[in-house]
Formats: sequence, C-alpha cells, structure tokens
Amino acid sequence: MLEIKNLVKHFDKVKALEDINLTVQKGEKIVIIGPSGCGKSTLLRCINLLETPTSGIIKYRDVETKKYKRDVLCQKIGMIFQNYNLFNHLTIIKNITLAPIKLKIMTKEEAYKKAMKMLKLMKLEDKAGNYPRELSGGEKQRVAIIRSLILSPEIILLDEPTGALDPENIKDVLEILKDIAKDGMTMIVVTHEMNFAREFADRVEFMDKGMIVEEGTSKAIFDHPKNERLKEFLNKIKS
Repeated sequence: MLEIKNLVKHFDKVKALEDINLTVQKGEKIVIIGPSGCGKSTLLRCINLLETPTSGIIKYRDVETKKYKRDVLCQKIGMIFQNYNLFNHLTIIKNITLAPIKLKIMTKEEAYKKAMKMLKLMKLEDKAGNYPRELSGGEKQRVAIIRSLILSPEIILLDEPTGALDPENIKDVLEILKDIAKDGMTMIVVTHEMNFAREFADRVEFMDKGMIVEEGTSKAIFDHPKNERLKEFLNKIKS
C-alpha cells in the first residue's frame, strides 16, 4: 500500500532523513520509536507531503505521492498531530466537518450527521457546539481523531498522539487507537509510549540520526534487540 525507497530529507546542512526504506502493507500497524530529533516526525510529514523530500521515492498504491494533489492525498492518508491542530475560532462540529464540506466529499447535512454519530461514539456529542479552548487535552485529541476519520482515509499517520496528554487521558486515547486498529485501519504511529508500542505494533521501526537502524516485531525489538544503539535506548527508558 505504501512504499518508501531511499528517502532523504535535508534542511540546509541538517540531515533529517538518510536513505529511509520502508514498505507498509494494508492493515499493518507500524510503530516508530527512537530518541527525540532522530527524524520520526519528519518521516511522517514527508509521507503526507507536509515536507518535500530532498530525494527518494514515496509511493501510495504504486503511484508516487508527488503526483497527487495534496488535498486528494490527505483524504487517503490522514494525519493526527501531537498538539491537535484544531481551529480555535471554529466550534467542534465545524472543525470536524470543514474538510469534507470544502472538498465536496459530503453535503453539509451529510457531514454534520456523520460527525454527530462519531462524536457520540467518542462520548463527545454534548461538545459539538463548544470551542477547542473549552475542551480538555484528551477531548481535543479525540476530536482530532474524528476529524481525520471522517474522511475515511486508508492510512492514518499519528505523530505523538499522546505527547500533550496527562496519564489518565493517555490511556483513553490509546484504547481508542486500539479500537480503530481492530477495524483493519493501516496505521503508522510515532510514540514514546513503549508499553503501547509493544502491545500495538505488528512491526516496530527504531530510528536514530535520520536512519532506520533496526526493525522487527515488537517482541524482537523489545526482548531481543541486536543494534547497540537500540539496546542503549531501551536501557535508558527502563532506568
């Protein structure tokens, strides 16, 4: 479904990504771990055309992503950010329905009906008329998830989806992500939540200094790491 070949991304003299190769199959749950600044978020942003790769190829369904219009690609590859990226001047219902209405995927009535159904599933139906500033961090992240899912993407990219949450809200959001995955959604998640990565991932990618230095099942990565840098990383987290 998604294929990345020899991906490179430089910011002036900073080498953010170096020779990234990754293939993602339909329904796979990929978790990317690694130290801060290793290129995890940049990789997601390149996949979704929020950043333009310096070189290399990214293909979605055998077509290079650069050949897609960004609005079209974002319908197929959704993204959920650490800091929610909600529009503070719009109500929750308008935040959710803005994209499907603007892109003419749904009529206003269809979008509002689907949004309310999804808000109810997330136990947020009473927040439809509120503004983001009136919601807790966990509620904002649930809204961000709904906003992505309403477009019915085939892949969801999640960049530290629990990074701005308190421990109680982290648990709630992670449970929601597990429920979404049960329906066969293809997901690529950047996270520092190692227990979640261990339980959730079909495959874990460990990144360091802009490169994928080891990949494998969660059991292989966490119980039998081979790379010395990965061993060091995991030991620091445990201590």
